[in-house]
This record gives sequence, structure tokens and C-alpha cells, in this order.
Amino acid sequence: LCGDPVPALHSRSAMSTSWTSIRLAITSPAARRAWKALLWVGVAVTLFMALVPAPPKALTTGWDKSDHLGAFACLTVAGSLAWGGQIRRQVMLALALVGFGGMIEVLQMWVPQRQADWHDLLADTLGVVMGLMVCAMSSRLTRHSRNRSRSTDL
Repeated sequence: LCGDPVPALHSRSAMSTSWTSIRLAITSPAARRAWKALLWVGVAVTLFMALVPAPPKALTTGWDKSDHLGAFACLTVAGSLAWGGQIRRQVMLALALVGFGGMIEVLQMWVPQRQADWHDLLADTLGVVMGLMVCAMSSRLTRHSRNRSRSTDL
């Protein structure tokens, strides 16, 4: 899926070559370390924003559910790029992030001016699904690009 490394291709198609180059750049070992760091920063920021009694207004979309959806979609893409796209890893990442969202909702029961809302957990889950869909579409584009370049090389 999203974090699958793509083998180098020698293609006449500039579009597929540039797409492959981008994929190789964002899935290199150094890039994976950066994605892991970004994921952990994202987890920390998400936890802070969820547990602070009055989150900064500048860091919101204006609708709580879209904040949840966007945050968890980004965490999913970063996690997928950090740990690769094998299905087992994707399932584990998705379960961990949904569990993280559930933990946040439980913890919010004890935070002044905050309340647990299971609709937030639904938005978190939909964000994870959306992130997985982005990764799946990315992989599909890569496969399509790779197959197209192979057919033009013949």
C-alpha cells in the first residue's frame, strides 16, 4: 500500500518515471525515519489538543469532527509511510490508531471543559479509513504507472 518501496524503472514515460522517483524518495530508509518522527510528533500534538481544557482556536478547522478526521487521516498516512504497506502492518496501524482515538475519548471524561463523545471516535475511525484509502490509491497509481512503463519498454 502507501509505504511500499517501488523498484527503479527505466521508462520512456516521464510521468511514470517522475512518479516512481517521488515514491522512491518518500519510502527510502532516511524518509521512513522522518515519517516515524513525524508520526510521533503528530501523536503528541493530537494528544495535547485532545486533552488541553481549551485548545488554541488557530489550530482548528472550525468543526470538531473534521479536526478528528483530518488528524487521523494524516496519522494513518504517516504511519503507513513509516512502516511500509504490508496488509498486516496496515491492519495493526489502523487498530492502534482507532485504539488511540478511543483512549483519548476515555481520558477526556476527566478533563475539565472536555467531554467524551463517541461521535469523535467515529470521526477518528473514518479518518483512519480515509488515510488507508489515500494509501491504496497511491499504490494503485504506482502499480498502474509501473505496468504502463513496462508495456512501453517492450
